[in-house]
Amino acid sequence: MIRNTLENYTVFQKNTDGTALNPDVFEINILVNRPNEYSERDVHMFHEIQNFKKEYPKYHINVAEVLYDFPKKAVIGTIFKDIADASILRNLSREVSSTIKSRLIIRTAGADVEALNPLLLSRTLAIFSDTGIVAHRGETRLPPQLLKSFPLLHVMQTFAVFLLRQYRGNQTTNGPFSYTAEAYSAVHGFNSEMTLSEEVDLAKRIFLYTEESGGKLNFLCDEIKDVLNNPRRQVHALFRGIGMAGRYQEFGTSINEDNVHSMSTSWRTICPKTLPRSCQLTPENLSREMSGYYRTYLRIARKNNVPLERIDVLFRR
Repeated sequence: MIRNTLENYTVFQKNTDGTALNPDVFEINILVNRPNEYSERDVHMFHEIQNFKKEYPKYHINVAEVLYDFPKKAVIGTIFKDIADASILRNLSREVSSTIKSRLIIRTAGADVEALNPLLLSRTLAIFSDTGIVAHRGETRLPPQLLKSFPLLHVMQTFAVFLLRQYRGNQTTNGPFSYTAEAYSAVHGFNSEMTLSEEVDLAKRIFLYTEESGGKLNFLCDEIKDVLNNPRRQVHALFRGIGMAGRYQEFGTSINEDNVHSMSTSWRTICPKTLPRSCQLTPENLSREMSGYYRTYLRIARKNNVPLERIDVLFRR
């Protein structure tokens, strides 16, 4: 999957006139991480990265490796913070003006992209040419061919994004987004203690930062589909009977992650005839999945001292 991700961020990226994007206007920094010494080192992935770099030497691809000392599973907030902080710190040593340094565009994401809009990077550069914009979020979606074959997944994915936006706000990202070094630093970057939703949290704080600027800064949101996500985690949850709302409950545990990774490509074989009864779009299955999200949002509300009535209103809507 790493090769597919690299291809989407490099050779597939175009300018609006269809020409290849200049490799010198962007770089890719990969942080290969292991949560602890007991986790296996993915030697094959390193070979894939090195082979890609040899095949396409014109692209600027940097690789760092970190062995963490997490007691159990990985703390994703720490991992994202390390790579973003390191990129911004190195940016400070460039022999350019402070204004240019502050406008460095950062985009943090996992290395498991299914596909990207070929105009993603050129469009991002054009958007940030407006100096008032300090963050941008496009849209993500799951593969259309899968959603057509898997109606329950289609309904629940749409529902999950709706809930997230209604509860967190329209600026909420359900995937990678881009932001300037200045905006990232102003809100003190990623929360290094968060095990999940680290990008949602960062997006919320950057949005509040722009709100407090009195109209001088802007967090731009649009509806262009920039990212096609790999659906492995959602598919795994539905097939296992965990429920989509609980798909991150065992996040990071080796057995769970191995099972999730096994879905990385096998989802392509899904068709209506092969769906188990528990994954068909029926009132019973829909009720089960909706109830899972209802319980999840009640827990979130209690944790944040939000009136539970707000959750009832949200779900009735």
